[in-house]
Amino acid sequence: MADRMVALAAAQPGFLGMESVREDLGITVLYWESLESITNWKRNAEHLEAQRLGKKMVLRFSGTGGKSGVRVWHFTSH
Repeated sequence: MADRMVALAAAQPGFLGMESVREDLGITVLYWESLESITNWKRNAEHLEAQRLGKKMVLRFSGTGGKSGVRVWHFTSH
């Protein structure tokens, strides 16, 4: 599922790139050119379904990142 989401995100307008680390757990950070790009990604139907299937994860706002002040979200376990 993660590989599909990365491929889907990469095809979205405004996608700038990603960083990913995987060991026992993994994290992938996607970079977007604007809040509009992030909003469009969050509204993508396939992405929404993947989030629905990940019932054990919670999306939580955690402030702003970098010089751009773009909002940053992260997932944490229940």
